[in-house]
Amino acid sequence: MDLASIEGRLLSRPGATRALHEKWGWMVYWVGGRQFACEFEASPDARPPYAGRHLLSLKCDPDRIRELREERPDAVLPGYYSDGRTWISVDLSSDLPEGLVLELCDLSYDLVFSRLTRRAQREILAESAAAAKGVEDMDKHEAFEALKRREIEENERAYGREARERYGDDAVDAANERLASLSRDEWGEKDQLEQAIKEQLRAAMATGDPAGDAARELAQMHERWIRLHWGEGRYSREAHRGLAQMYLADDRFRAYYDEAAGEGATEFLVSALESYLA
Repeated sequence: MDLASIEGRLLSRPGATRALHEKWGWMVYWVGGRQFACEFEASPDARPPYAGRHLLSLKCDPDRIRELREERPDAVLPGYYSDGRTWISVDLSSDLPEGLVLELCDLSYDLVFSRLTRRAQREILAESAAAAKGVEDMDKHEAFEALKRREIEENERAYGREARERYGDDAVDAANERLASLSRDEWGEKDQLEQAIKEQLRAAMATGDPAGDAARELAQMHERWIRLHWGEGRYSREAHRGLAQMYLADDRFRAYYDEAAGEGATEFLVSALESYLA
């Protein structure tokens, strides 16, 4: 029988805690200040049939106790140190199905929890919900941080060498730090802006004028996208023009924009940027 699974089940219930009884070496589980389980090794000198057994004491319904005692008297014993009419001691070294033991753990918790005052129950459930939300929020935060790290690493693999040769290590490192510091809202804006730039590029290309109003709006959107990546303090029109020229020189950039908006999209974007940044 997997003790870790049993411990996990006992502690998974709202408000459940545990503490070691140092004098006896028993692990006692509590909810609302009341005991609902106890895991311990009975000493070899304990009275039979408990002596030397690894036991889990649980609260239980009297009818269920009678049923269990009839079916498995060797593995389900009366409560060791408490009322045998409402408590049982399960032999954890027996071949009882683990699913049954977990079910009995839940039953014990439910019986003890039901005896708490309504106020205590509400407080426990509210605290448990708040704690669960905290864990959920932490999981979301960790996933978001992993997403940012992954994109930074992918950018480094794809464009890092060229970017460092053109702009220097300090500039690229600062851009990476800037990306890593983006909030969830800023990251969402970045992703939305990337899609909007592709759509605006198609619309501007349809006009055929890289110096027209649609192309100017495209260039302004691209500037906003660059500022999000580089940070306001590191943006310059000169650096922006240099990036535009890199688009023409690198087949990967050319493929990215041409696939997004059609053949010739990269040249049009660069022309629009040159007109805007002149």
